[in-house]
Amino acid sequence: MVDVILVGGGLAGVTVHRELATLGIASIWYSLPSDNVPIAIAHPFAGRSLDVSADRLAAYELTLNWWRAVDPDDRFHRITPVRRVAPQGSRLHRSFTRTGDFPDWLNVRWQNDELVYEGGLTCKMDAFIQQYRTQHGCLEKSVSQIEPGEPATATVEGSHVTGQFILTTGPQMAEYIESPDLSPGELAVVEASSDEIRIGSGFHASASMEGQIGIGSTHEREGDSTAALRDALLDKAQTLVSWTGEPKWYRGVRLNALPLRTPQIVTPGPSVLGIAALGGKGLVWAPTLAKQLVRDHLEIR
Repeated sequence: MVDVILVGGGLAGVTVHRELATLGIASIWYSLPSDNVPIAIAHPFAGRSLDVSADRLAAYELTLNWWRAVDPDDRFHRITPVRRVAPQGSRLHRSFTRTGDFPDWLNVRWQNDELVYEGGLTCKMDAFIQQYRTQHGCLEKSVSQIEPGEPATATVEGSHVTGQFILTTGPQMAEYIESPDLSPGELAVVEASSDEIRIGSGFHASASMEGQIGIGSTHEREGDSTAALRDALLDKAQTLVSWTGEPKWYRGVRLNALPLRTPQIVTPGPSVLGIAALGGKGLVWAPTLAKQLVRDHLEIR
């Protein structure tokens, strides 16, 4: 029997691990010492059409049921309306006018011509991930030199390991896969602080489980001024909510992968699979991508 070796200890890793276990497939699970799990994260369900091979509503229902199953006491997640800035004439504004026939918890509600509420999800990510890893025997190891093959091989802290590898390593995937689509990391300004609200990528806001305000997925590109970028983020955030105190800034690394703008499964070589380009969308799409990867792509049953 070939070992299934799961590499990556974030939300994608958790969803893949749970899907494997549901089907009775044993795996060896490694988180990386450099895994970066955000403190809290918020993301909407509706309003955008992503390039994934699944019906959107079915994916949203799967996500809702997944979180209810792993967190039945609602300690780490909350379904809550997400407030967003949608300037008139923008692609985002147009998407809200054609969201389709969704259940009430997903339907959009306009506050004014450019502020809209839609169904969303907020999660205390670091606490949830840490609990799940501890309960399910995740091992923190350094993994390097993954080579596709039959089976694939890798070095795990000096030891030679073979098997079917599944990569859920986020931006670090660029360290394992040579691909022009997976070049390493732009920097992102991640979050600022407040008493009651969380703002995430695309300037959406929801009631926070951490008492923080966050601004994410806006990247420094060549020629950008960090100060100007932060000023623009704060100006936009103030259209959603006012807060007091000095903002606290954090920086993260993500894939510079323009062809991988939406969550998807990648197959870089024999016996190596992966989930790429989740970002903040992982809250919504990780369960669907994990199910597709394990049930449709994994050759071991």
